[in-house]
Amino acid sequence: MKIYNVTHGSDLDGIASAALLVHYYGVPLRNIVFINHGGRIYDDALAYIKNIKGGGNLLVISDFGIIPPLYKKMLAAVKKFDRNGNRIIWLDHHPWRDYILKGISRHCSVMVAGENRDFCGAELVYRLLCKRDAYGDRLTRVTHLADFALKSGRKGEDLLVDKMGYAIKYLGNDRAKNPKLLKLVSAIASGDIDSRFMNGVYKKYRKVADPQLKKLRKDLEIIETNGLRIGVGFGRKISHQEACMMMLEKMKCDIAIYISSETGHSSIRSMRDAGSWGVDSSAIAIALDGGGHPLASGFSLGESGLDLKRKKVQDTVVQNIKKITEGLYGGKIRYYQQDTGKWKTK
Repeated sequence: MKIYNVTHGSDLDGIASAALLVHYYGVPLRNIVFINHGGRIYDDALAYIKNIKGGGNLLVISDFGIIPPLYKKMLAAVKKFDRNGNRIIWLDHHPWRDYILKGISRHCSVMVAGENRDFCGAELVYRLLCKRDAYGDRLTRVTHLADFALKSGRKGEDLLVDKMGYAIKYLGNDRAKNPKLLKLVSAIASGDIDSRFMNGVYKKYRKVADPQLKKLRKDLEIIETNGLRIGVGFGRKISHQEACMMMLEKMKCDIAIYISSETGHSSIRSMRDAGSWGVDSSAIAIALDGGGHPLASGFSLGESGLDLKRKKVQDTVVQNIKKITEGLYGGKIRYYQQDTGKWKTK
């Protein structure tokens, strides 16, 4: 039996999921491909699945949820793989639409999906497929901190989370086969989580990202709706998490929306107050055919055909988001508490 892995390629959760499979099962790097929500990388990943030869193979899809625009293409790919006598294990922690979950799950031997406040994707891979040991405990602890945007309190650990996330951003591109990201997977899988390679990439990221962050802050558009500050910014070569946290912390936004002008992939984050309540910002993502968690979600304009490098196009996108947010937050606002999973409206 050959094991293959299709994993989210834009953050530590997906990268760590792949590293766990390499570490514990010896999955060769050539059997790993990266995927994201739209664009060339999505089509490349589906083509890879369809071209896996023969039967008796196992495909693990990790840290990746299907949103409506992606559904039909993915369904066709997994249906073909399943009918060739192969098996699929799908492990994800994002919310899914019911009809998508029903359609995809028919072709999976094991499927764990849906909003999960306790475990990220890599933790699901580790707990369900891997032997517990010190290596896996450390890697999944760091990944949990990164994916749930938590602070460690342990010296050096928060910096490690940032370095790994930003290195992944620097190495990423819109291709399912990315040799540089695979090199990082290999380093993490070897047990060298804080590797020399990763640290070198992080230094390169800082040189590129710092001036871009200054420009993002200068050009940031602020939408004010019913007492909420919603930041919308465009940029390139910046970690989506770092861009959003800048908007939330330095620009005092309640909701941050960062859109990559290169790929069209976009992230939305909400600021939590002292009681850990945050605005349900996933409603914006859903309105734009995206999805995600209540306080961390996203959408993609990668297949829209829009030239997001042009200021006029950016202004049009901002105006569309303004209309959406005015409709969503013009009256009572829904808040979510991540620690308890509780909702409130006020």
